[in-house]
Amino acid sequence: DQLCKLLAEAIIRGVRLRIGYHMGKDRNPQEAEYNRHNVEEVKKSIRKHLRTLSPSHSINFQNDIVKTKGTHQKILVCDRAFAITGSFNWLSYKGQKDQGYRRELGVVFRHPDPVNELAEIALKTWDSTR
Repeated sequence: DQLCKLLAEAIIRGVRLRIGYHMGKDRNPQEAEYNRHNVEEVKKSIRKHLRTLSPSHSINFQNDIVKTKGTHQKILVCDRAFAITGSFNWLSYKGQKDQGYRRELGVVFRHPDPVNELAEIALKTWDSTR
């Protein structure tokens, strides 16, 4: 919820935020339902914060969260100034202890070449949803 509030604040400041997600094939119906519920909770939380923080403005964020196809990538690109890629699921894992041992890894890129390359990969994935 805290991250969703920060995302809403960024949107209100005029930041173009696009979220693509893909959950892959679910192993069982309970897991599938949990994943669908989590996606809806993230959308609901961002919309709630948008309404709370900017009640007089009409901000449509619905078209900026899309289900992507065939990817497990986690890529964050900010204004082509930096990019982050890694294994962490930013919007679905809260950091709570789970059943297994969890090790996450991420890399920050600041050099224009890898930043642009990651931006192109992310945009290509985004465009494939259209």
